[in-house]
Amino acid sequence: MQVDVLPVDIPAVMEIVFLRVILADESGLLLCAAYRPQWQGNAPLNYLSEHLDDIMAAHNCQHVVIVGDLNQHLVMRAFTDLTVVQGLHNHVNFPTHQRGGSLDPVLSDLPEACVMCRPLDRVGSSDHYAVLSSINLSAAREEQQRVIWLWERADWEAMKRSLSATDWHTVLTGDPHHDTIAFTTVLLSLQQQFVPHRVYTTNPKDQQWFGYQCRVAADNKYRAWQHYKRHPTQVNKARHRRACKIMVKTAKWAKARWETDIKKKLSSNQVDAKQWWNLVKERQGISHQVRIPALTKPNGDLAVTSREKADLLAAEFSRKMTTGDPNRQPPALPRLGTSSLQNVVITEDDVGRLLRGVNTRKAPGPDGLSPHILKNCATELTAPLALIFRQCCRPGVAITLEGGENYTSAQEEVKSRARKLPTHLPPLSGEQDL
Repeated sequence: MQVDVLPVDIPAVMEIVFLRVILADESGLLLCAAYRPQWQGNAPLNYLSEHLDDIMAAHNCQHVVIVGDLNQHLVMRAFTDLTVVQGLHNHVNFPTHQRGGSLDPVLSDLPEACVMCRPLDRVGSSDHYAVLSSINLSAAREEQQRVIWLWERADWEAMKRSLSATDWHTVLTGDPHHDTIAFTTVLLSLQQQFVPHRVYTTNPKDQQWFGYQCRVAADNKYRAWQHYKRHPTQVNKARHRRACKIMVKTAKWAKARWETDIKKKLSSNQVDAKQWWNLVKERQGISHQVRIPALTKPNGDLAVTSREKADLLAAEFSRKMTTGDPNRQPPALPRLGTSSLQNVVITEDDVGRLLRGVNTRKAPGPDGLSPHILKNCATELTAPLALIFRQCCRPGVAITLEGGENYTSAQEEVKSRARKLPTHLPPLSGEQDL
């Protein structure tokens, strides 16, 4: 679940914590855990009665659940005011103390059918019984489409032949921005054609060792179970049992492979201290990734998904970095050195050397190009990349790769422009020719 700790200012003497659970409809459920000692009086309950609406409005919460040891039998008047003013219902109708009292309520404004409470045993030396509360709500979970590229099975020879046969002077027309997009488009299309890949939907609840093979086995098992429920024959029952055995076998194989991979990484000399601790936490089931909490949009809604958060942060940072007077000339700075760089010479040897030294363990950038292609096809990509680099230096243009619809429309424009513009470029003065 996506749960955020809310920064609510409360009196220092009160023991209350506020959490926000993000639901599937991107609204919030305010979860309040409180403890009211017997000596504290009405103050905690009066605080909740007066400030609960403001807290819910400030953090975009549609519903509230209050749990904890409130000892409400001593302050029944304040407890009744809280439930009446906020429209709350106590779902605990059984004793929660060994002496027979009900001191640990579960209050909410949800329908009674949505919350089920039942007592458990005592915890340790406590004289209270634990209360298990089940709330029937859909939490927000972000499923993603994941592409697994099987680089060890790529047809590198066929890809190299296609790159060698590409007329780069026709594809690269002279505009650095569009040439970069055209180059990326060619490589991504060849990657789709010559590199086997698999696409599946990741589930946030999956274990870290739960990969593509496990997903396929789990889907087959579920389909077999659904088919058996509709047609309960012996054949379908046997088919479901086989699917269950395959699922168990696949899960054991995936978990063993994952553990072996972690052991190899931990025992190797290529892991630094930070990576070592990340692997240890991964083995313990502790997520080491820092998750950004839900953010509030300008219209008051919550940004829950990763894309919504990224777009909101990008818009905010872009606004902060925009000058109010873009036409104002920058101040003249004194020249501190005597040397100057007249031109930049880019050779194919330098480009090829850098391509052959690319680290294939690095993740692709926003353009989606994998370092596997850059390194394995270094010879075929040296000339077009050197040409693009020279074109960037010639007018002094910085290249920015963008995603989304702008990038897609630019790709289409590149394809149409490539048929109309000249098929060669004039030699670049002051620099080495290809």
